[in-house]
Amino acid sequence: MPALVNNYGESEVKLSPYFDECVADIHLLIRRSYLCSKRDAGCEIPETAYRYYEGIFQDMILETGTMDYFPDASDPEGHALARYPFEHTWLCKKTFMGEQGRTQIGSFFENTLGIQSTETDFPGFIALKRGENGHPDVLVVVLRGSQAESFQPLHGMLGSSWRTNYAVGKEKLPKAIFGFKGSMHYGFLEKELAFRQTLLHSIYDTIINEQVDIDNLIIVVTGHSQGGALAQITIVDLVKNLGPLLFGNDFDNAKHNRFYGYFMSPARVAGSKSTVRHIHDLVGKHNMIRHSTIHDPVPNAGIDRIFERIAILDPINAIFAYHNIGYLALDDSGRVLEKALASEASYPNKYDERLFTEFNRDRYLMVQIVKNKLFDSYKCHLKAKGCSRLMPKYHYWSTKSDLKMARAIFRAGPLGGLYWMVSCWHFGSRANNEGGYVFDPVLPDKNIDIALIRGRLHKMAKTMP
Repeated sequence: MPALVNNYGESEVKLSPYFDECVADIHLLIRRSYLCSKRDAGCEIPETAYRYYEGIFQDMILETGTMDYFPDASDPEGHALARYPFEHTWLCKKTFMGEQGRTQIGSFFENTLGIQSTETDFPGFIALKRGENGHPDVLVVVLRGSQAESFQPLHGMLGSSWRTNYAVGKEKLPKAIFGFKGSMHYGFLEKELAFRQTLLHSIYDTIINEQVDIDNLIIVVTGHSQGGALAQITIVDLVKNLGPLLFGNDFDNAKHNRFYGYFMSPARVAGSKSTVRHIHDLVGKHNMIRHSTIHDPVPNAGIDRIFERIAILDPINAIFAYHNIGYLALDDSGRVLEKALASEASYPNKYDERLFTEFNRDRYLMVQIVKNKLFDSYKCHLKAKGCSRLMPKYHYWSTKSDLKMARAIFRAGPLGGLYWMVSCWHFGSRANNEGGYVFDPVLPDKNIDIALIRGRLHKMAKTMP
């Protein structure tokens, strides 16, 4: 099979055609993962009141051209529409089960705050696309990101999903499972270890019952935000433990390219550079992509990133530092904001006329100022360096439009300005039935090869004096 990323160091990056043809659908599947375990805060028993519960307990087939995420739902209110039609037919298996909320100080939440430390979770599902015209079958492992639900403590910010994020200490990898010594983010590792058995069972069940041709199979592991972090750990687990069982004892994913990792807006999980090297040797760096914008807060979070410019703090930073894996695919921040505005404006019955004539007017102003600010600064930077115009808009804080941008942000409202902009850069908008800022599959670029070129040039720009 071809690698996920080919010709990375050359002028034209090429994606695996079997992945490229599925990208738009994968974005829709990621959105579906949030709906599968979305709970209704208005119910008296929120622990069991899943809004789209039939996505948890039964398999469903999403036909080509459908926009219905749950076509077999018996309750009319149990249906949810995608932002655009599916390009392929997918068999979506029922969700697998796990646990979330494990922390190093779980007793503190239970004994001091009176908050249940962990809870049962449905972190994702398996989707299968049959190959056509000689193309292989594609099995996608879809992992859901964080959820903040209003009936949880502090409106979800102290809920079990977010406590998984907060458990930032480094944990040694169990060598018996992963095959090498290393460290990972404690919360994400514990969550992956909690669902790995049910995930493996779901994969086996799909392969056997659907009579999948293993010799003609590619497995994609994907997720957004926390789901992207979990996907980074999960692909290592699957390559090490499932790969030899499916493809033979001599299986080497770095050569055979059967597992692809596609991580959207992911938090970093690898606790050391040696862990990154082991992951790249096992999975193949060319088989993993992390997809985000320059200003996405989640991939850039961490104490080490805040103080990375202060050399004297390097020893301290190393204690807290987490590291990226795979190749970076980068979206243009200004373009993402424009798409978010268009997406929200086109969403049916979402906003009234007053909001768009007053509230959104300042948003449009803000977006234009941001775009002009970035363009002016990166244009000057390119002129000084003699670089390609594809160079990302990285050096921009020194321009005179800082105050104008700040003014536009705050004019757009307390949640409509900075918070809205940051949410969009995390590929989230309010074009959804659930309210709030959730993953919007319209926002990410579908031309991943172009985004990979942006990512490569961005990395080059950061190393320039």
